[in-house]
Amino acid sequence: CYPETRLKKFILKAFEKELQLKTGLRVSAEVEPSPSGLFYRLKISDPQKVLTLPSDVGTQLGARGQDLWKATCAEIFVSSGGEPYWEFNFAPDGRWDAFEFRTYRQGGRSESPPTLTAGWAVRPGECQLTAEIRGIGPVASFHPTAIVESSSGKLHWAPEHPPGKPDFHLRQYFLDATRD
Repeated sequence: CYPETRLKKFILKAFEKELQLKTGLRVSAEVEPSPSGLFYRLKISDPQKVLTLPSDVGTQLGARGQDLWKATCAEIFVSSGGEPYWEFNFAPDGRWDAFEFRTYRQGGRSESPPTLTAGWAVRPGECQLTAEIRGIGPVASFHPTAIVESSSGKLHWAPEHPPGKPDFHLRQYFLDATRD
């Protein structure tokens, strides 16, 4: 059962802490699970204007892309319970991609992804993704993440990180959608 207020807000942490301090970048997320999917908003604050974005922001809305994680990309991992989970990627140029995994990193690109709507708003010092994912069933857990490319290097963002190296697929870092 979902709590009365389902909107969950997070301040994401960069795995590369020293680089985050140098760049001044900040990333926050809002997730609202529903019985059929979720609403996702990811905001990148860039007070020092170091964020690297493509020159064609928003020009490929709705197009499917590949290897979006190689540049600035919002991601969210979602499970309806049990082992299977989804990974959704959203690039600032409007492209998206979806992956379906049976267990940890076992699976691949989904040939029949759920319904996705997404768009990016870019203003000086800030960019924001707003996305809705429908048709995946009730959400049991999720993991809002981002890869952000800056003029000083790439940063990996999540609510929490494992030691060693960033790994957004680790299920112990997914958040329970039914808890406040």
